[in-house]
Amino acid sequence: MEAKSIRDKYRFVYEIQKAKFIRGKGIEFITKAKHSKTDSIFYLFEWSEEYQKAADEWELIKIQERMKEQGQRD
Repeated sequence: MEAKSIRDKYRFVYEIQKAKFIRGKGIEFITKAKHSKTDSIFYLFEWSEEYQKAADEWELIKIQERMKEQGQRD
């Protein structure tokens, strides 16, 4: 059996608004910390289907916002 990496079990979220959105879906983060080299704050979530659904919804919203912004510039 192949060992799973940390990236298979957990997700690091560096966007505060994305973390808030995911939390708003009832998914709590494991910890909030600072990256040791960059000093960037991140949130660590355990991967689950519920997490993935919320993250996918966030990405769709961001794509729609970018498309709307491009439409306004044209």
